[in-house]
Amino acid sequence: MVETANLQNIGKIAEIITNKAGISVHEEKFDHLNTIVNLRLLTKKLEIKEYIQFLENSAEEIDLISSFFTIHETCFYRNKEHYNTLKYKLLPDLIKKKEQQGDRKIILVSAGCSTGEEPSTIAMLLVDLLNDIEKWNIQIIAIDINIKPIETALKGEYSEYKLRNLDFYYIQKYFKKINNKSYLINENIKKLISYRQGNLNAEPFLLKEYHDVDIIFCENVIIYFDIQTIQKLISNFHSVLSENGVLFLGYSETLQMFPHLFEVVWNENTFFYQKKKFLQSERFQAEMNEQNPGLEHNPASDNYTKQEIIYERLDNQFIENLIKEYCLEHYSAVEIKLLNYIGCNPRDWHAYIYLAECYLKQKKYFEAMKNSQIAISLNANSFCAHLLLGIIYLEVEMPDFASYELQTALLNDSQSLFAYFYLAKLNFYQKDYQKHDDFMRLAFQKSKNINEMIFPLIEENKLLIYKEINEFYEKDKKYVL
Repeated sequence: MVETANLQNIGKIAEIITNKAGISVHEEKFDHLNTIVNLRLLTKKLEIKEYIQFLENSAEEIDLISSFFTIHETCFYRNKEHYNTLKYKLLPDLIKKKEQQGDRKIILVSAGCSTGEEPSTIAMLLVDLLNDIEKWNIQIIAIDINIKPIETALKGEYSEYKLRNLDFYYIQKYFKKINNKSYLINENIKKLISYRQGNLNAEPFLLKEYHDVDIIFCENVIIYFDIQTIQKLISNFHSVLSENGVLFLGYSETLQMFPHLFEVVWNENTFFYQKKKFLQSERFQAEMNEQNPGLEHNPASDNYTKQEIIYERLDNQFIENLIKEYCLEHYSAVEIKLLNYIGCNPRDWHAYIYLAECYLKQKKYFEAMKNSQIAISLNANSFCAHLLLGIIYLEVEMPDFASYELQTALLNDSQSLFAYFYLAKLNFYQKDYQKHDDFMRLAFQKSKNINEMIFPLIEENKLLIYKEINEFYEKDKKYVL
């Protein structure tokens, strides 16, 4: 816990990170930030006041601190459904439309490009679709706030593990094996990509010179931002996208709160966001204010707010009755009741978690994912929503997504044993036994919190989880001794 005397300094550092990097460091993350800052003070041999002044003027230090609050785990063809939509629908349609218009320019953006796997995947798909690519003006703009991932991307060297989702066809065509464990991406792919280091939330907007971007990928980025920052960024994306331009977000992110800017378009088992023509009206502004409380106070809404508090009290009793049905395995009845409830209370994120869990118990994985994502869109800092989505991904064997969600859950509640426990499970399945043991030890340290309330799926397995953690501890203790 951050000492009271130091709380103001840590708050100031958090404010600098938010202003300079656009990364929201909420108060619940101050312990984590305090640990990082103390290490930097030792390394730099500075006092806290000196360090704050140093941080204000060092972009490199800002990048370093920011990197502790973002997750850079990625791979080629990571989100298969999104890339398949790009490959089989969006790019062919876009190419056909451009040819009909006599316009051979295509602009795509990878925002939060990390080490380059995303823009490189996009480039490979384009090269495959365009036999006469030399006659086209292709621009793939890749942006990341941290310089080190960009340096890795510019080298173009990747481990075999990073290529695990790629078909052998792509590996054979676009990579050269340089040793037993590494591959070098071809120059004809690298030359299509322009890498930039920068803050998406900086003024002026990094892409301000564009007004005709065709497709933007911004996956697993806005989850780190507060609502005001998201609103600003999404508005900027809207302004630079061409008519009917497309935006891809991560599974845990949604634009449900910006219906006047983008509409959801479903394709097979996934979806993307398509630009709407901007219509500034009182109705849209009212919609924004209603869905984003705090952005602007509307006195006329006070009565509605009071009424909503009464509903919240009723909801608690409703949820208790719902859990009883759940424990009796009356899943269809639970599903119907929740859907009816959501129809009257569409902003109660708890209900989407219960519905997602109900679908998970019935092995309706896509519905479970979708409702977890809606819960996250309504409450981005919900530990339960991220944890449940991580468990779903774990069950459907999507380890990268599971890792991302479980680590995000951990950022939202570092005191809960459940995120540590499921991260241990994940690493066990991936045969990383050292990490499994480390996470199990951390889970044991937090096992005093076993009585914390959580959603029913964990409630019903709580004793089994506790037993498994303690059995590990007893074996681990004997091994250490």
